[in-house]
Amino acid sequence: MARPARRPRPVCMATPRRSARLAAQRTPPPPETPPAVAPTRRERYWPRAFRHSESQALVTDNVALHQVVLVDAAPGSGKSSQIPRLLHAAGHGRVVCSQTYRLATVLAATRAAADMRVELGHEVGYSVPLDDRSSDANTVVKYTTHGALLRELAADPLLTRYGAVMVDDAHDGMALTGAVLSCVKAAAARRPDLRVVVCLDNYSTFCKDAIDGFFSRSGMDVKELWFRTYTGLIYFQYLPEPVTDYLGAAVDAVCRIHSTEPPGDVLVFLPGCTDVEAAEHALNGQEAKGFPYAWDPANKMADINALAGVILTLKALGIVGAGGDDVVASFDFFEPPHPESIHWAVRTLKAAGALSQDGKVTETGRRIAREISGRYY
Repeated sequence: MARPARRPRPVCMATPRRSARLAAQRTPPPPETPPAVAPTRRERYWPRAFRHSESQALVTDNVALHQVVLVDAAPGSGKSSQIPRLLHAAGHGRVVCSQTYRLATVLAATRAAADMRVELGHEVGYSVPLDDRSSDANTVVKYTTHGALLRELAADPLLTRYGAVMVDDAHDGMALTGAVLSCVKAAAARRPDLRVVVCLDNYSTFCKDAIDGFFSRSGMDVKELWFRTYTGLIYFQYLPEPVTDYLGAAVDAVCRIHSTEPPGDVLVFLPGCTDVEAAEHALNGQEAKGFPYAWDPANKMADINALAGVILTLKALGIVGAGGDDVVASFDFFEPPHPESIHWAVRTLKAAGALSQDGKVTETGRRIAREISGRYY
């Protein structure tokens, strides 16, 4: 018996409606949109300023043309570890870089040695209190603290061993940094071949103008370089959006952290000394509201003690000679202190037995100067 013929299968014709339906079935559903939550932090990555050939050429070309170059760049841009090796590679001989603190000095030297692919302590070295990893014969890039550089200036006021000197963090407002700038300026005024690079942080406009005028008054050619780039990871944990009144926002953030967070310390970075003093006054106004750690603005002993330490260091090194207030005031300070502050600083040193009545450094004063230099600088 013959099998019946199979009926042909109907051909499905593609229609626009059917095609759209099949395409919708093949398309995966869109992911669920998370609820909108205000971010507590944002991450930004920007390129390093001094790792580009254009920035390196800009620095070396201007250092070759001008005796003093001001470099305005943000922290983390690589100026501390890159500029000294660039100066040496450009043919300026031995280079010394002065830092404020020991930890920054060691870290910058370690990074520079890694970038130059040399062993730390040979071509690249550092000199800090109680630790000297440098060689007089082999070190061509040397990192020091401000106190160590002052000791070298006391022995060699013209810095004849170096062809270029870099003073980092010149915006910190410390009296010791001002003393280093004064001594470096005196050396550069007598050595036209000495190249000076002064590094500042972004937005330190007042300090930048002051340093420019400080060197220009001696007839030196000053050039300013401004790098707006920044590098690294930035956390906006307490301030998710930019504000215009950064000082008020910082004070409010400190008070909020103090009242809501567990016990601890708060570190606030502000552009200049004026902002720091304004924040201090503002926080003093919050003392009655439960902020007990503010300083008394009428107490100026901290500033006088800092000035007394610098005066004693300069006298112990022989940079400032024996004498009273007039001899100290005749020193070319970067930011000349008030005569009353000098008077009280010298009076404090005499009362402590560090200075004799004629302004000479005693054995007690030399011991105190060594302790100050070894502990902080």
